[in-house]
Amino acid sequence: MKKKKTNSKRILTIIIPIIIVILILIIGIIIKNNNDKNGVFSILEKRWIEKNNTTVIDVSVLNDLKIFGDEGDGVFFDFLSDFEKDTGLKFNKIPYLLTKNLDNANYVFEISDKSVLDNNELLFYTDNYVMVSKDNEKVKDFKNLNNAIIGVLESDLTLVKEYLKYNNSVIYNNYSSIDSIVSALNSNDIKYAIIPKTIYIDKILSNNYYVVYNISDINTNYILKVNGSEKVLNSIFKKYYTRWINEKYNSSYNQRFFDLYMDEKKLDEISK
Repeated sequence: MKKKKTNSKRILTIIIPIIIVILILIIGIIIKNNNDKNGVFSILEKRWIEKNNTTVIDVSVLNDLKIFGDEGDGVFFDFLSDFEKDTGLKFNKIPYLLTKNLDNANYVFEISDKSVLDNNELLFYTDNYVMVSKDNEKVKDFKNLNNAIIGVLESDLTLVKEYLKYNNSVIYNNYSSIDSIVSALNSNDIKYAIIPKTIYIDKILSNNYYVVYNISDINTNYILKVNGSEKVLNSIFKKYYTRWINEKYNSSYNQRFFDLYMDEKKLDEISK
């Protein structure tokens, strides 16, 4: 009898520490997941920030994308400025244009046509194509447009035809630039134009065009690609993004859109 009790005690002395270790691990995992979800930096990440607060980190930023990055202003620049203020890190903001490809950049704001993003691609906005017109008329079904003349960019012609292939009666006129499309619309050479909404939002606003049809199947993602060799810094970027998107993104986007709207509509301070 005593032997059985002794064996039971030995088993308990082995099992209980194991259970405690497992519980500690589970609690640690839960805390880490919650911290990641809420953008809370770990002790390791805080130390990295303290040690590297004099290091200048290169970040490539689109600089001809209305609302998000335009002449040193926009949502992307707001993100980086807040990042600097909240952490003490320093960024070298390298502007570049939509027509340039930066495959080798470690940290870069860019446009992606991928439907599924990687873990190192942080989504800021999903844009879609729209059909615009000078006339305020809603197009309920694209299939019902008969012999309509639609302007598109040469670079978008194949893409647009592929997604809107269920209407073979429309006529596509392709143009080399957005200004050529605007000119064709304003001179009534074309009835409609299919263009990315946010990239050319300034043209839509300044010319008082109406969005008559949304093409949700053709979209692009505005992302921050985090692809540096320093894993701790990559994690810091991701966590700060999580925090910023939840707390500051909406106010940044709304303010930038409001400013653009006021500028393109040429409204004075009283109208604002």
